[in-house]
Amino acid sequence: MRTQLLLTASIVALMTAGCGGGSKSSTPTERATTNPVKKLTQAYQYQVIFKNVLDGSPITDKLNVEINGAAANKVVDGLGKKIAKTEVTNGMLTLAADLNDSDMFSIVAGNRTLGWQESGIQVKESTSKAGIQVLEILLVNTKNTAAINDKADLGVAIISENNIASLSGLTRATPTKTTKNAEGNSVSVGTATIALPEGIKALDASGKEINITQGVSLTAIKFSNDEASALAAFPGGFTPTVTQANGTTANTGAFITGGFAQFNLTDNATGQAIKKFDEDIELGIDLPKGSKDPSGKVLVAGDKYDVWSFNESNGTWVFETSGTIEEKDANNFTVKFKTNHLSYWNLDFYVDTCTATLNLNRSASDTRPLTVTLIGEVGERFSRDFWDVTDSTQTIFNYPSNTRVHAQVRDEDGSLIVQTTSPVNLCSGANLTVPVSTKPIRNITVNVTESCPSGSNSRPALSFMDAYNQSWTYLGGAYATTTTFNTSSTSGYIYVYNARNWAEKLIRLEDVPANGIVNVNFNDLQCTTTPATGGTGTGGTGSGS
Repeated sequence: MRTQLLLTASIVALMTAGCGGGSKSSTPTERATTNPVKKLTQAYQYQVIFKNVLDGSPITDKLNVEINGAAANKVVDGLGKKIAKTEVTNGMLTLAADLNDSDMFSIVAGNRTLGWQESGIQVKESTSKAGIQVLEILLVNTKNTAAINDKADLGVAIISENNIASLSGLTRATPTKTTKNAEGNSVSVGTATIALPEGIKALDASGKEINITQGVSLTAIKFSNDEASALAAFPGGFTPTVTQANGTTANTGAFITGGFAQFNLTDNATGQAIKKFDEDIELGIDLPKGSKDPSGKVLVAGDKYDVWSFNESNGTWVFETSGTIEEKDANNFTVKFKTNHLSYWNLDFYVDTCTATLNLNRSASDTRPLTVTLIGEVGERFSRDFWDVTDSTQTIFNYPSNTRVHAQVRDEDGSLIVQTTSPVNLCSGANLTVPVSTKPIRNITVNVTESCPSGSNSRPALSFMDAYNQSWTYLGGAYATTTTFNTSSTSGYIYVYNARNWAEKLIRLEDVPANGIVNVNFNDLQCTTTPATGGTGTGGTGSGS
């Protein structure tokens, strides 16, 4: 009997276990379905910043951007995808490319509907550096015409009219204006003029006449060759690839500029840009007196000055003609020339170059990101800017031979800390001594992650990080998941862009905690959730006697 009871109890226990005589459960699980971004492997990475020439701030309007030129097929965006055209709405664009010695591509941006006139820059292997670097493109907005003309320290003058009834016999000139040159003296900006003959017809790209039914809009912009901000807006840069008078391409020279201008006409009925005409028009660009030719000779009335146009379709400057220098007034000559198309126009001599050197003699412990600016002396103007300079010796390719410059060094807050006392020829090398900073240096470390919306599945997020001071001077950048900025600036911005989808986070330097560590998380990964599972079972009973 005892044996039978024991067996019965054992059977009941087995039956209870086998029939789920208890409950089991699990918590929901979440996993990311978005793959991490693969890091760009191209040797050259470019952070392109589109800025308003009026105040230097990034443009937040929509801009239409095109990548052109012989090496355009080598250019990818921040996700590693080929790019030819795109739209930018935050003033920033990341590009990357593997370039050879003679490679060149151009970046052209604008949006006339919103007032932004097209401009661009050339990018070449010889003027690029391995790793990440910044490129700035300054644009003019016709809606800012009054403010631009009123801004005395900006060497740009503009005329903008929207309701011109006809092209026939149209003549206009930019307003007169005075600004300060690189030496701090008052100078005339000069004017740009346009004159169309009676009965002229506008043509489209195929040569077909454009029927003007609702009038045209005109913009003419004159850029001084004497003022630093105007020089910085020079389209294509001062070390361009050009098409020379004999039709050959050259890419090792540099421009010395006498001034430049942009002329735009738009058909009001269609918004179509008017670029070509059935006969020649006359354009004029003022040239400051005291300008020199490549040999250093001061130019006089009757001499010639080369005229170039900017081909927006391939990003190159094209030689057009040699214009005759004419007397105008006490401050300026003028150079007039004939053409049948509109574009950016430039008075330039394309000169031979050298590899130049500027030694800053800075302390080994001084790793502040400095800005170095080169501006050619009076009569031989050009401009080059170098941002995020952290080393001591600067090697400068494609520097115009036999040309002297003012070299200026500014700290992170834009304060001038040292400059040459007189113009120097950097082909022979030059020295400056950067003083040791007395400002405290902060180390700001930014760590970037991404996660599901709930915060789960957090992982490092490859991002572009760019720092600026309060005046939008570039202080440095990184393409990483974490980086450290060494800066004495107490006000400014760090922009963080997730390389996966270009989502943006803004860090104000004033808000950085005392420990200098900022953790940024993008909680926008696509994720799926596996629901909780489980159930309750009922065991059976048995008896025996």
